[in-house]
Amino acid sequence: MYVLLHTPTCRGFAHGRDGHSTQIDETPIRFSPATFKSAPSAGERVVVYERKETGNLLQSKRDAVRRDPVATSTPLEGSPELEAHLVHDSPSRVLNRSGISTITSSTLGDIHFEQNYAAQIKRLNEGILVQEERLSQAVAALSHAKSFGNRNGAATLAELCAHRELLLCRERHIALNRELERIKMLHLIKKRIPQLSQRMQATFEVSSINVHLNRNFCIKNDGERDAYAFLALLKAADQVCATEAVTPIGGRTMRVNSVQFNDHILFTELPLDLTITLEIYALEATRPNDRHCAVLRDKAKSLLNPHICVLKQSMTDESVVSSSEFTLCGSVLLNRDTVGTQRFYMDNVEYPLEGTVEVKSCCSAIPPIIETEFSGFLTMYEVVSGLGSWARYWAVLRRAAVHFWKYPDDEAAEKPSVAYMDLTKCVNLKVKRVELDICSHPNTFSVDLLLWTRPCVMEKKRVLLSADTKAQCLAWIDAINETLAILRG
Repeated sequence: MYVLLHTPTCRGFAHGRDGHSTQIDETPIRFSPATFKSAPSAGERVVVYERKETGNLLQSKRDAVRRDPVATSTPLEGSPELEAHLVHDSPSRVLNRSGISTITSSTLGDIHFEQNYAAQIKRLNEGILVQEERLSQAVAALSHAKSFGNRNGAATLAELCAHRELLLCRERHIALNRELERIKMLHLIKKRIPQLSQRMQATFEVSSINVHLNRNFCIKNDGERDAYAFLALLKAADQVCATEAVTPIGGRTMRVNSVQFNDHILFTELPLDLTITLEIYALEATRPNDRHCAVLRDKAKSLLNPHICVLKQSMTDESVVSSSEFTLCGSVLLNRDTVGTQRFYMDNVEYPLEGTVEVKSCCSAIPPIIETEFSGFLTMYEVVSGLGSWARYWAVLRRAAVHFWKYPDDEAAEKPSVAYMDLTKCVNLKVKRVELDICSHPNTFSVDLLLWTRPCVMEKKRVLLSADTKAQCLAWIDAINETLAILRG
């Protein structure tokens, strides 16, 4: 859940030269490290699950290398003529064995799973209904505000509030529906990711957001500047929250160069690998003078042709925009590596934003053992152009994820990892060694992951990893199993 804490601090704009009240910020501007954590998931696809509109589950498996009625996957390791040679010593056999690292549950566990599923579905459906009701109310409020404004040029604040509510309800509705689809998919495929301990749930608080404005916008005087309203929208999984909308304050002696949001927003019950999406929206507001001109123009037209006026009023009432006029002008991703007072370059920047944002945030701590790094070389099984091969990587286990680089120097240089393995998505009860009679590559272990790839589609991936020695293999298995035990409490 999220919490929006209103503070008595005034929300508004910072000012620059000729009456400026800002201080020079020496914090360096950088790209958000959360942006670079989009490396592809390690492993080979085993099964793809797709939920159809009818509610049925479509399960697609890869063609088996060998005829095995319980096979769940197959890496393409060569032509069928090689089957007899590869069946006993290929990693493909490990990928084909559905009996490896599967999860079985007792009847008591099944009952608990069904009860938890029913509670989640109920909560999400109730939340969706609430947002639909609020959306209808916001549309009616906007219709009333527009009608009232068209008569006497007022209601600017009412329209801003209605547009803010429309945007917020729309985004919450989308987030809740996405989470509902994910929960239904997990229930259909009967693959259960072991529940994480409540101690692993994180909180994330944003206490200040300062967005810099475009120079061309800043140098204009108040009488020349377009009227804009701004708000910040923050999203984390199915939680969505927005700041209050703010409008420019400035004049001939003060120049607006940034907009400040001092709302305190607190997200709770977040996953360990949390990611917060911060989006800045702008709405070009109509000036009161412009409204009065429009009213006079409409009155003049009505005197010339009353029928046109009645028709226009009817169309306006029936076609009030049911979506917010706030438009996205920039965004940035936040995570554990962005806490503190930081300045970032934004993505997808539009006028009147300049492209940088300063964010002050904090995050709850996680157990030190999860923060502690475990690293070493691992060899990963990969399928490239239909052929199986083993590639050597520098692997680092930290914060319940294993990241892979080609060389240790790449990690030291803070280069993006080329692949990663999220242990919070692991479906293994425990990670174990793969026996030599199954895979001839020595010191090998496997990890199964269940990943959400796109709406209504999930896939199961299996990662085969090999260490240089038996001792290193056991050390990696112990480190991963210890992490899984801490995650699950």
